[in-house]
Amino acid sequence: MNLWKEYWKKGISFKVTIPWPEGKNREDNNNMSIKTFFQGLFNKFVAVFKSFLAEALPIAKQIIIGALKEIALAAVTKAQNTDLKNEDKRKQAFAEIKDYAFKKGIEAGDSLINVALELAVQKIKG
Repeated sequence: MNLWKEYWKKGISFKVTIPWPEGKNREDNNNMSIKTFFQGLFNKFVAVFKSFLAEALPIAKQIIIGALKEIALAAVTKAQNTDLKNEDKRKQAFAEIKDYAFKKGIEAGDSLINVALELAVQKIKG
């Protein structure tokens, strides 16, 4: 018969003690290692996500600017043919591009709209 079963039947139990650093017990160390594990895992996830964003963000900006290119050219051409001051022309073209982006569901911030607007102005000026 198995020796373990013999001890079990007699109700004898074994307690194994592992020496831990002074002031700490085993539970604290397990919790700390789980915490450290998840912190490390989270830090690795953040690093991978940051590198993904660093590569994807410029491409996404180019896609958005490309989607706004035609409307920006049309808006600048339309504004150019008015008798408004340059600042008012820019505001009119900006509003037209922003309205187009909103209607098409393109999430373009003001900075991207300004880039598309400036590229359109530069293209028209030659």
